[in-house]
This record gives sequence, structure tokens and C-alpha cells, in this order.
Amino acid sequence: MAHLWSAAGRPSYMRSPRRDLVGPDMYALLVEPSLLDLAEDLLGTDELSVHGIFNVRPKLPDQRRTDTP
Repeated sequence: MAHLWSAAGRPSYMRSPRRDLVGPDMYALLVEPSLLDLAEDLLGTDELSVHGIFNVRPKLPDQRRTDTP
């Protein structure tokens, strides 16, 4: 994401870009079987879940609106 942001000319956001990212495509990424398999291998368990209500909080360089306290 940081690469895409930089390629776009490092635009400043007047609000968090979260609204632009959260949606069906992001959920599909979070439940992608190959990524879940990788998470299972890294965590050593197959007891993983992705809640239907999820949140994405991107952090972009030099963008105070994306800071997480």
C-alpha cells in the first residue's frame, strides 16, 4: 500500500483512507485460503477466524491522520 501511495504522488488525506479500503474485496483478502494456511503455519494452529465485522487501519508515512495512538 505504501508503494501505491508513493506512486500516486503521496497524496494527503483529509480523512483516514480506511473508508476506501474496507469492503468486500478486503474481506476476501482476509479470508483468502492461501493466506489463512500461511497464518496457520506461522501460529501453529488451525483455529483461526475472521470476524464478519473487521477493521483496517492503514498507516502511511508522514500522514498524521493515519497515526494510531
